[in-house]
Amino acid sequence: MEFCTLFLMMLLSQSQPTLRLMDGSALLGTIVSGDNSKWVFQSAAGLKSYPMEQVLSMDCASKIQLPGTYCEALLVDGTKILGKSFLVKGPNLEWLTFENGPWSIPLAKVSSVLRPGQDAPAQADWKSRMGRPRKRDVLAIVRKDKDNLEKTTINGLEGTLGSGSLDGVSIGFTPASGKTELPVPQANLHGMLWLRGPDPTLLAPLCRVEDTGGQIFEIGKIRSASSKGVSLTLVCGIEVALPLERILKLDFSRGKLAWLSDLDWLEGAVIGFDDRLDRVRRNTNPDGGGIKLGGVPYQRGLAMPSPTSLSYSLAGEYRELQAMVGLDDATGIAEGVVRLRIEGDGKVLAKVEISRSNRSNPEKLAINLKDVQVLKILVESSDLSPFGRHIILANPKVSR
Repeated sequence: MEFCTLFLMMLLSQSQPTLRLMDGSALLGTIVSGDNSKWVFQSAAGLKSYPMEQVLSMDCASKIQLPGTYCEALLVDGTKILGKSFLVKGPNLEWLTFENGPWSIPLAKVSSVLRPGQDAPAQADWKSRMGRPRKRDVLAIVRKDKDNLEKTTINGLEGTLGSGSLDGVSIGFTPASGKTELPVPQANLHGMLWLRGPDPTLLAPLCRVEDTGGQIFEIGKIRSASSKGVSLTLVCGIEVALPLERILKLDFSRGKLAWLSDLDWLEGAVIGFDDRLDRVRRNTNPDGGGIKLGGVPYQRGLAMPSPTSLSYSLAGEYRELQAMVGLDDATGIAEGVVRLRIEGDGKVLAKVEISRSNRSNPEKLAINLKDVQVLKILVESSDLSPFGRHIILANPKVSR
């Protein structure tokens, strides 16, 4: 079965999609059409066309349902796919989906395959292997202890991975220390890792698509879209079609928006001590829990004790900073005032003072960043002690 038609079998229930725009608005409605340049969307605002540069994301389904056990493969463009099992047949990876259909993927488009994808220790070990410097491919095989058949070890061997046998029983592998290709039983495979050089055929990334089965697709082109689904071309050139019911989110924020909680700050930052209550935290409150301001939960944010000083290099590439400022609902607050000051190239752009008396009323920030090279965020308090004195910058995003 062709790779591009398999997604049409993945039908799950979903609600109407939500189109999110760069200006912060969210429209619930129906996709009429879409491509690389624009989306036509029917909502309460009417039938309108939205240029791609205005589109931040399209949210469709509401949850992910990971399978209990699965294999995981990464393609050369960063696309992650999950499946029941796999075989290498000739120059292709035959990938068995959870919809009982094989995808035939050229091995040249694959960067790694891991058999026990759901196993956390195996995932951690595999990420470690992927991060190590190497000059060749890696073949990882499972070996059983002769004295204890329930005990296994993973042997990672460097060499050159070849093609699979046409029946999928073995795969060719030339060890780094030898010149002869050996047939390795695929039943013993734990994983494979290919050494890939730069690929000039890769498309420029346009967006990322997450689906309800835990897969992530790096998209280079949107060929067409409608209320039924979207036809896409991956960055690596493979064409796919996704029914709308299978899509969790289309994320177009790359190059348009960045979250301060994801960016690295410049050297010299004052971020507190490595202590539970006295350091800057990313995407949690000061106690490590979820962020909530005035009863509203936020997925992203910076929890900053007093004193904090963070500087970001923006290089004049962003036009606006938006965020909610307040004190976390679940965190204890000491007496006194906590002050937030935001500067752009040394010029004060915003000041906020928060205390117990106004903690239930978070403040919305919308700051002009035109031509700002360095953004600086400072938190200070009326008391030298940092404990019980913090500020949350919730959903802090800079947009172009």
